[in-house]
Amino acid sequence: MKIEFLLKIGGVYNLLCALLHLVFPKMFGWKEILLLLPGDKRPFLEQPLYIMNWCMGIFWIIFAYICFVHSSDLLKPGIGRTLLVSMVTFWIIRIFVLQPVYIGLCAPISWQMIGFFMVGLILFAVPLIKSLRSHQ
Repeated sequence: MKIEFLLKIGGVYNLLCALLHLVFPKMFGWKEILLLLPGDKRPFLEQPLYIMNWCMGIFWIIFAYICFVHSSDLLKPGIGRTLLVSMVTFWIIRIFVLQPVYIGLCAPISWQMIGFFMVGLILFAVPLIKSLRSHQ
């Protein structure tokens, strides 16, 4: 299997992440939860929350495009590999720092999330490691 194929699967994975961010507000009942905040405090959390969520969706779509169209470039030294290292670093921080600190590791949903995130890490770490071995 060509290693670029893993990056294209990573592109599909990124599109899935984008779709998940589109449904987060409804899935997690953001409107209902935000109504529990005092009216004068709500704008300080509501708008930034929605903006951040949309930005994450846009980020996933952009990176999916890069994976689909420039998968071979991601394996080469320079900007391509820098983007690949950045994605691997993102998943490492997301799994091993942000998850334990902000969500914890006690609930079963936390481990399900870690499992989902590990897929992303593997889809980008394996091509990175192989590219480092072959382009030294």
